[in-house]
Amino acid sequence: MTTILNVKVEPKIKSEAKEIVEALGFTLSSAVNSYLRDIIRTKSIWVSMYNEQPSPRLIAAMREAERDRKAGRLISFSSGEEALRYLDKIIAKKKKTKRS
Repeated sequence: MTTILNVKVEPKIKSEAKEIVEALGFTLSSAVNSYLRDIIRTKSIWVSMYNEQPSPRLIAAMREAERDRKAGRLISFSSGEEALRYLDKIIAKKKKTKRS
């Protein structure tokens, strides 16, 4: 027994994927079924970022982080708990400032 799965995909993505899977001897439906079975088997989703380009926002954030690193504006923590305590202090300070 099978069921129908409706998925919204950009036409270009569908066309290119269909061309590739058919060149490999599969149908788009069999490729999607295989991917869904893999999700079930591994209990994870694998996404390749090969040839992905960072967004302008990410590039700006990375450049800002690099400037901060070079200027020595870094705070290191020995644990996640220590980092969370630091953030809690900042939040409490901002809340206190807003009330004043």
